[in-house]
Amino acid sequence: MSRLAPHRLTARKVAAHKNGDLADGGNLWLVVRGASRIWTFRYKSPVTDKRREMSLGSAYDVTLAEARTLAAESRRLVNQRIDPLEQRHSEEAARKRESRISFRAVAERYIESQKPGWRDPRAAPIWSASLELNVYPVFGDKPVTLVDTADVEAVLKPIWTEKTETATRVRGRIERVLDYARAQGWRTGENPARWKGHLSAILRLHPRWQRSRIMPQSIGKISGA
Repeated sequence: MSRLAPHRLTARKVAAHKNGDLADGGNLWLVVRGASRIWTFRYKSPVTDKRREMSLGSAYDVTLAEARTLAAESRRLVNQRIDPLEQRHSEEAARKRESRISFRAVAERYIESQKPGWRDPRAAPIWSASLELNVYPVFGDKPVTLVDTADVEAVLKPIWTEKTETATRVRGRIERVLDYARAQGWRTGENPARWKGHLSAILRLHPRWQRSRIMPQSIGKISGA
């Protein structure tokens, strides 16, 4: 590890440094080359025994205090005989794999996570059967991050007019699975299965539903599943 004690720099010294490498101690360095200002962590790999350098981010975006925290976390890994750069690569690879997770896989995880809170023991198999019949044949194997409005429409339109209540329940289940995926970091953006202000402008309600006080977004809540 570094022979220099940490916290040698001040924010003023960091701002005034114009070129070259500046040590804060504790393996943390500020590397300035022209307009580039990068925090780096320099260390000897506990795995290969080779010297390595890992970027901790731009000094324009990462403060001295934040860089010290990142360096401390990296030192902790080295002390545990974990190479922090290899750890980062492993985490990036895992995130990449997770970004390709299918809608089916996410739905199965959602059902499993919700099962203990559902009062009706039939809820989980009902959910699974509903998605298996109506959703999985259309986009079950599609990466959840790529599911869009056209996919949801492709599921709902064939059953919307004749089986409106069934379609409404299916829509609600898709919406909840996609909300779960977003909460887990597997997708971003708006939920394409949202009713109010989205599908309500696309799918026309049957007159019976228009007269009803129970709207499509409420069906899942009333059923409890």
